[in-house]
Amino acid sequence: MKVRTYDEINPLAAFRLSLLAFGSAWDDARIRRARLHDRRYLAEFAFYAEERGRILAQVVPLRFRVRLMTGVEDVGGLAGVCSHPSHGAAASRAASSKRRTIGSVIWACASRR
Repeated sequence: MKVRTYDEINPLAAFRLSLLAFGSAWDDARIRRARLHDRRYLAEFAFYAEERGRILAQVVPLRFRVRLMTGVEDVGGLAGVCSHPSHGAAASRAASSKRRTIGSVIWACASRR
């Protein structure tokens, strides 16, 4: 299994995975706009677990600036997490590794389901 970024995969594969998992998805044009105008998204936009050319999992890390009692800190979070039950760990590990490189103090994952 390989971990890929959004730029390394076929955007249609990401669209299909999100559509299947969430019932809606962002197309390539909307992702380009989000990357341009929304500073919460990282340069990679998302991480994907790929096996034999198939996209099996997605993790979209986000970065937030928040004011805590200790001052302003970067907080990391995850959005758009979806996977086949047996294949999600690789993409989650890649996002967690990225959290360490941007120096987030807090890391959170939330779900509405």
